[in-house]
Amino acid sequence: KYRITIFIMLLLLGGSSELFAQRGQRQQGRDGTNRQGTRVGQDMVDRPGMQQRRAMQDLKKLERLRMLKLLDLLNLDPDTEAKIIPRLRNHYKQMFMLMKEHQMKIDQLANGLKKNKFSDQEIINRIIEIDQIEKERQLKVGEFLRKAKNILTAEQLGKLYVFQARFGGEVLEKMRNFKKAQEQRRLHDGRN
Repeated sequence: KYRITIFIMLLLLGGSSELFAQRGQRQQGRDGTNRQGTRVGQDMVDRPGMQQRRAMQDLKKLERLRMLKLLDLLNLDPDTEAKIIPRLRNHYKQMFMLMKEHQMKIDQLANGLKKNKFSDQEIINRIIEIDQIEKERQLKVGEFLRKAKNILTAEQLGKLYVFQARFGGEVLEKMRNFKKAQEQRRLHDGRN
């Protein structure tokens, strides 16, 4: 368990910690704006290409980490591993594409709202489009789990399901704890 935690920290500290720290520093106001007065999510639209590439690299690191941690958790034999890995990669690729499309639609909605260029009906239509993407994502997850049922044991399938639901939150929690520990060390070192 400690080995995985250390591995997570090493992978994520290569730059994605900046991304998580920046997101953690932003506070959303009642009107949907952050402290800088921009609409929440707008910074993703305005981000220069270099930062987008860094974010994509961080996502790839996170996906590699997800795969390594999942394989460690499932404790698969080589035959089962050979069957499930291509399916997992394909599933994650589909989820990533849907996530990108979802984010793009949200960004378009945010831009349109910011510039007051949508009618009420256009706003509703865009919300429906976003909702459809979310439904498609849920269908793909269900489809993947049904297919995985033919490869994994019931226990492994259960572990996979729980892992899928909790992985992102666990990484963020570990990052927060790590950041908090660093701040406490700095405070402690500053007093001595």
